[in-house]
Amino acid sequence: MIYHNQNEFYPDKSHAFSRRSTTIRQNGKINLYKVLKCYAKGIQYPQYTDINTLRYEIKSCRKNYINNLGIYNLNDLLNKEIYNKLADVLIKEFEQILIIDDNAKPILSDIKLKHHKKRLCQIHWRKLTNKSKNTFRKNITAYNDALDTCETHLKKELTNLIIKKLDELKSVPF
Repeated sequence: MIYHNQNEFYPDKSHAFSRRSTTIRQNGKINLYKVLKCYAKGIQYPQYTDINTLRYEIKSCRKNYINNLGIYNLNDLLNKEIYNKLADVLIKEFEQILIIDDNAKPILSDIKLKHHKKRLCQIHWRKLTNKSKNTFRKNITAYNDALDTCETHLKKELTNLIIKKLDELKSVPF
């Protein structure tokens, strides 16, 4: 995971094997409105969890973000409609994450494969952040389209696991 939209994931100094992504203001301060965090929980705590456990979360310290999700008090978290909305937000935000998968073998023409291989390098993406958001988005779309020519790839597998887990949690009676 290297980007969420155009926001780079960077190591989280407070947790080992953890990365976070958020916007950074012009004054250099972190925007706490929405922070995406990913942890390799299986590596952090191998004695407590399976080695392949990934924790993905969206954190906000701002009332506006939480209220926009329909959450005003703790009882709102017991509302199935709000829970379904939270699940949708988790999936939507995960879809915006750029995951470089150099093990995927897309079926592409030679020219498209050449472009795809360039996109496997983090430097390529860093250079794109200095260009327009449209250029960055077009490259992400082209990269994801190339991955979709594969039978499976890492992001597709992770997305399916997240959806499966959320569906499992949705089936629990409130």
